[in-house]
Amino acid sequence: MCTSCSWIFNAIPFGNIAPTNGTLIALAGIVAKLGGGLTLGISTVMLADVVDYGEFKFGSRNESVIFSVQTLLVKSASAVSGWLIGMGLSLVGYVPNVAQSGSAIMGIKYLMIVFPILLSIFGYVIYKKYYRLNGEYYDEIVEAIKVKREVEA
Repeated sequence: MCTSCSWIFNAIPFGNIAPTNGTLIALAGIVAKLGGGLTLGISTVMLADVVDYGEFKFGSRNESVIFSVQTLLVKSASAVSGWLIGMGLSLVGYVPNVAQSGSAIMGIKYLMIVFPILLSIFGYVIYKKYYRLNGEYYDEIVEAIKVKREVEA
């Protein structure tokens, strides 16, 4: 195992349970990255639902504006993410180019594991409470758009 990268592998839960088992560590990494990929796919599908809702509510379909704003938001989120990571590393006592203290390593592990889990739970709560473009309501929107298009044709 790469000695300069060992702290990364130890941050993954299996790195603490079975630090020499590459298969379990790879499996944990795949699961983590799979979740990130699903999030990107889901957000794109949700934006398509927003386009339909915009047509239903305002009578015009504005895909270009909505999807270009998504690009702006992703870039803005990346910038804020980088800033938050820097602030988090400062808070846990990270010092670049030196061996890290035990508390800094533990803080980095929390930043890599616990903090994202808490943010994911928070995001899920927001989604369940405020996102309504699904189920029967979304089906009604699609049906209303379909009827409107047939009338206009």
